[in-house]
Amino acid sequence: MTINLDTILYRWINSVAFLSRKHMAELFGANGHDVTHEEWVYLLILSVEGERSASELAEATARDRTTVTRILDGLVRKGLVSRNQDTGDRRRWVTQLTEKGRSSMDELLVLARYLDGHTMRGVSAEDLEVTVRTLRHITGTLSEPAMALLMRRGDVLRLDPDPGPAD
Repeated sequence: MTINLDTILYRWINSVAFLSRKHMAELFGANGHDVTHEEWVYLLILSVEGERSASELAEATARDRTTVTRILDGLVRKGLVSRNQDTGDRRRWVTQLTEKGRSSMDELLVLARYLDGHTMRGVSAEDLEVTVRTLRHITGTLSEPAMALLMRRGDVLRLDPDPGPAD
């Protein structure tokens, strides 16, 4: 079997994810911000959408609540977000940007846009639109409850590790 690595989509997705996290962390750090790429995503969501519960953030980022809580704990320690009881529902806790978080986001957005501009050099608006639309579709498919059910039930393709002699 011949495999052309250049045609394996998930190889490229993995490379883009790794390199973007690496370069964003370096860019943020070089400009005095102790914020990881993953933390930045949560700050961005809170900046754009306002206060959110941990469950809402987990859904928005396709992460489990334990991971979200760990990331939010770090952001609270850094003074970038705060957690408070929802005034309308005392059973619900919401996370929001602090003043320090808002001022940091002003600078982080400039840095992120700089990185985006540098990264997207030579990519047409149409190509970018198609890429984003395709990645949204893939994310939606992978996020579907049916996918989780298939994986849980074992209804996935399983290759026999020892298929026996060929006939």
